[in-house]
Amino acid sequence: MDWNTSGFDTERRGNSGWPSLFVLQQSRTALTGSAGYDATKQFPIEKGQVQNGSLLFEISLPGGASKRFVLHQDGDVLSGDVTLRMRSGVTKLSRIVAKREGVIAVAPTTTRKQIPKLPIKGVWRVAEETNVWRTIRNPNPGYIIFTDGYFAIVREAQDITRPTVTDFDKATPEQLLAMWGPFVAQLGTYELDGDVLTMTRLVAKDKGKDSTKEVQRIRVDGNTMIAWPMADSAGWPLAKPIGLRLVRAE
Repeated sequence: MDWNTSGFDTERRGNSGWPSLFVLQQSRTALTGSAGYDATKQFPIEKGQVQNGSLLFEISLPGGASKRFVLHQDGDVLSGDVTLRMRSGVTKLSRIVAKREGVIAVAPTTTRKQIPKLPIKGVWRVAEETNVWRTIRNPNPGYIIFTDGYFAIVREAQDITRPTVTDFDKATPEQLLAMWGPFVAQLGTYELDGDVLTMTRLVAKDKGKDSTKEVQRIRVDGNTMIAWPMADSAGWPLAKPIGLRLVRAE
């Protein structure tokens, strides 16, 4: 039985769902199969079982993270809780709802469902930031600009007040880090395939991020965009993703 899911994290993203896919096989009380973002990125199910009408299973993610699912079936609908456990021990609880689909081939050549091209060109202001620790409702100023094939990001991360340093020669390493660390500056190219945004950095403030990629899943609803990282340049889920809610500024 294959299930196409639209899950949402009630604490972090309200009702902004992110598609994913379960491919489940049940044999009496044993549950096997896989789960992931779509048919091209699946992770084997571990500790799968059917117990008292509930479907229980886990998946291991790169970077030491894992997800545990506790789902209940009602006809063609699965719903329940998902607990994400980071390598650091931090846990986050989400709600997820899944509807039964037809047979879906899980293979690298699977064609994704066609989604109309999303209108992302323009200037977007960062209105909310979500990291692994908390959701910041009033973040520091930040903007992302999308043109034809290019993007630029300039923003101050989180809501931390950066210190004003006037004498760099006398500033301590801690002062310089506090001033420079939260600042984000990047420029690069992007490709948009349905709701999947692949950003290739050409220049970045942080050395080592040049020429790296980040894959995000986005949603655009009028003048609001929600962007949530899916994977790094190697194609693996990020251990510490940062999600943004953006409002069109121009």
